[in-house]
Amino acid sequence: MFEGLALGLGKEFSGTLNIVIAIVVHKGAASSSLGISLVKTFPEDFGTVRWLLFIFALATPLGVVIGMIAAGEGDLVQIICTSLAAGSFIYIACSEVIV
Repeated sequence: MFEGLALGLGKEFSGTLNIVIAIVVHKGAASSSLGISLVKTFPEDFGTVRWLLFIFALATPLGVVIGMIAAGEGDLVQIICTSLAAGSFIYIACSEVIV
């Protein structure tokens, strides 16, 4: 959801396009990994797997909508949302990717 939040907060086309490209590249790998992990965790319950993947698929568009709403609310709200998105990127990079 935080990647969608960062996308929704974008104001310039070039910066927004860069984020879109990063999300598209990342979402494919993340969804494949998540799907494999869920099938291993719930081998007999494909209904649960489908629902969890559906929720995963809706997270980014929901973040975009929240970001677009926050972008129009004022500078303080935009700063807080940008900080949350950037902090989550840094946390994931340090705790998951680097390790």
